[in-house]
Amino acid sequence: MDAVAGKVIDLIEKAGTYFIRKIKSCINFGKNLKTLERNVKRLSDRADNMKTRVENQERSGRKKRKQEVESWLNEVEQLKEEFHQLKEEATRGKKNIGVLEKMDGRVGELLEQSRDFGELVYDVYESEECPVQHRNIWYGRGG
Repeated sequence: MDAVAGKVIDLIEKAGTYFIRKIKSCINFGKNLKTLERNVKRLSDRADNMKTRVENQERSGRKKRKQEVESWLNEVEQLKEEFHQLKEEATRGKKNIGVLEKMDGRVGELLEQSRDFGELVYDVYESEECPVQHRNIWYGRGG
C-alpha cells in the first residue's frame, strides 16, 4: 500500500511541476513576445531608414543598391510578416515558444548584418560614361 501511495504522490509532484512549467512558459511567452515586438520594430525602422537612403541615392541614376542590401530588405519584410502571424496565433491561444526563440535569433542576426554593410549602393556608369571604347565600323560601305 505504501508503494502505491508513493507512486501516486510522485505522479502528483510530476504533474504539478509540469503545470507550473507550462504556466511560467505562458507568462514568459507574453514577455518574450513583447520584447520581440520591440526588436522587430527597431529592425523595421532600420530597414525603412536604409531603404530611404538607398532610394535617395538611386534617384540620381548613377547609383544602384547592392544585391546583399536588397536581399536583406526582403528578409526583413518576410520576418515582419512572420512576426505578425506569430502574434495573431498567440492571440488565438497558440503559443509556439520555439518559433518565437528562432525569430528572436533571426532579428539579432539581421540587426548585426545591417551594421556590416558599409556602402549600400555602387556606381553605375551611364552608356556615354562607360570606360569601354566604341569604334565605328561600317560594313559594306567602304568607309
